[in-house]
Amino acid sequence: RLARKLRTCGLDASYIVSNDRHDILKAVLLGNRTLLTQGRMATWLSRRLCPGQCYCVESKQPHAQLLEVIKQFDLKIEQSDLFTRCIGCNASDFVRIDRKDIEEMAGNVVPIKVVAKVNEFFMCAECAKIYWAGRHLTTEVDELLRVRE
Repeated sequence: RLARKLRTCGLDASYIVSNDRHDILKAVLLGNRTLLTQGRMATWLSRRLCPGQCYCVESKQPHAQLLEVIKQFDLKIEQSDLFTRCIGCNASDFVRIDRKDIEEMAGNVVPIKVVAKVNEFFMCAECAKIYWAGRHLTTEVDELLRVRE
């Protein structure tokens, strides 16, 4: 969930789906990334990575984790950064979808009541996840702007 929160802030955040320490180590080194982790594996990984390449997140709640990471790495998040990455796949390329195409998907990909109320839809160019501005967006933006302060 932390990766999704970081992506919502417009930050490039990969999520490694593996319990194999060597796979994780390889992904961090090849991707030139900083590993955010928790638990027993954190100690093993931190001993094998350069200082600053591994950070053990102490907080347990996603919102508190986000705050902790932003503070730890002194990340600057601007309003223009918000919602610039797909929370599903981390891509940053979106295409606008014609309303008639969305209407054809009503009930399957996009709820019918959303299609009736919303005029603008975007699709992730990588994974095809559909996005639109709804009530959740206002709540999320308010939360993220508070995090910024």
